[in-house]
Amino acid sequence: MASKYSLHKGSDSVVDFCCSPCSEEVKDTEATFYCEKCVKFFCDQCCKPHTQLYKTHTTFGRRDMKQWPVSKTTEDFIEKCEEHVGEKVKLYCDDHNQLCCSTCVLLNHRTCKRVSTIPDFVKYQSTEDVHQHLLSINICLGKIEKVLKSKKTNAQSFEDSCNDRLKEIRDFRQTLNATLDELEKKTIKELVDIRNGLQASLKADVDYCTKLKNDLKQLTEAAHDLGDKNKKELEFIFGKKCLDSIQKSEGFVKASAVSVETLITFQPDNGIDDYLSKHSGLGLINYRSSDQVITIKMKTEFCLATIPASNCCSIIDICQLSNGQIFLADNRNKRVLMLDKQFQVISQCGMSTYVQALCQTGTDMLAVALNEDIKGDKHDVQYIFVKNDQLVNGKNLPMSHNCIGIAHHQGRLYITSGTALYHYTLAGSLVEKLYEDTSGLRSVFKCAVSPRCDRIYVVNQEKYQLLTLATNGTVLGIFSDNQLINPLHVHVTNFGQVLVTAHDSNCIIQMDREGKKKLATLAPHTDAVNNPFSVWYSSYTDTLIVGIVDSNYLLVFNV
Repeated sequence: MASKYSLHKGSDSVVDFCCSPCSEEVKDTEATFYCEKCVKFFCDQCCKPHTQLYKTHTTFGRRDMKQWPVSKTTEDFIEKCEEHVGEKVKLYCDDHNQLCCSTCVLLNHRTCKRVSTIPDFVKYQSTEDVHQHLLSINICLGKIEKVLKSKKTNAQSFEDSCNDRLKEIRDFRQTLNATLDELEKKTIKELVDIRNGLQASLKADVDYCTKLKNDLKQLTEAAHDLGDKNKKELEFIFGKKCLDSIQKSEGFVKASAVSVETLITFQPDNGIDDYLSKHSGLGLINYRSSDQVITIKMKTEFCLATIPASNCCSIIDICQLSNGQIFLADNRNKRVLMLDKQFQVISQCGMSTYVQALCQTGTDMLAVALNEDIKGDKHDVQYIFVKNDQLVNGKNLPMSHNCIGIAHHQGRLYITSGTALYHYTLAGSLVEKLYEDTSGLRSVFKCAVSPRCDRIYVVNQEKYQLLTLATNGTVLGIFSDNQLINPLHVHVTNFGQVLVTAHDSNCIIQMDREGKKKLATLAPHTDAVNNPFSVWYSSYTDTLIVGIVDSNYLLVFNV
């Protein structure tokens, strides 16, 4: 029988069955009929004379493919040995429950007692349910597709994260360059000031010396002119001027008797070079899965100064700039505190009303959400700048709705009002209302954005829920749990780890990035965290910072 399998010439498509008569004429024509008695395949054109010649033969079209033999493509694929190229599976080892080719048996199954040919083995076996296997394959394919999609998404996320870090590295290098440029500018100015001062002094000496020289020459010429002319008055004046000029000249010569060569030297501050040379890079590169569970270790409490001292702090939000400085929103005392990396207060800035939330919007800039109260009329966003380690108020953006939560990502400002989530520009222009839930005054309470800005996490304090939204406001997931009692704050780490404070449960819950699954309960004991409001993970100190309501202490956990 002619080959029943071929490829279209000039094409990558496969012809599963070729017309037998056409194949004898070296033509690859796709078969559309099969004759079981002739065991041959026919195209439409060749089938007509075959049917006329063999009227008792029944031909099966492609609608009756179950009557056709298995294609050579399928046979080759199924019988191919996965271990040995070019070998076909013809044997079965019942000892190892393994399909074998002759090479497999020779190398690995010579001592096995139950090796038989597949035709002999299947004589005594029930028929395999191909459709059931197909169903299982389809289920498995669905799972594989889901994993593949997740892997591709993770690969893109990882690439985006690398690009973001690359930009941060280059920005940091530019900061160092600017610092070095400033040091160079100051050092050169010092050199120029010294040069100008010395040059001015030397020029004054040269000018004075030249004047003395000219005066003496003029006196010499005057002496020759006076001669013996007996001009006593002129001779008297001449004598006095001679003595005065000679005295000045000798004094100047005496002062300049020792020839001093003035040179300028430069001694580099090798401490700068030594400091830089001790480092292996511009910083540390860390990587971590968004679902890697944070493990809390030792707890340290840091006291926060209050004004007046009798007032306790209520730290309801925390953020950290790229230089490591930490900022706290002290709601009770209407202020923002700035801490160094040792958690010591170095500056504070009073606000016009209660501070509800804050976030970083630039290298040295913060956006602060201010609100009188949940039903108040005063609500705005206040920008704060850091200049010389001091907090300075910047532009104020009045808002037409409450400002309860705030988050920022690459120029996009997200603000929650208690009942809605809004997208603004940094200039304060409303882009759109992304999400709304008017079932309660705190149903859209606090918010946080994932590092890739593909998810926005929102706390529904009224229903004890965490919502995960797409950037267009679509709800992707809603999470609730018996430990998520009175949630007040949500934070996403640089690695994409999602943390939610449960105030009444005295714990912090870590979620997966999908916002659908609880990964861990952090600090689940009341002696570790009591009434937590805000939380922040610091990648600079590898610590978990927890803000407490009505407390003068900030909790810091090593992780």
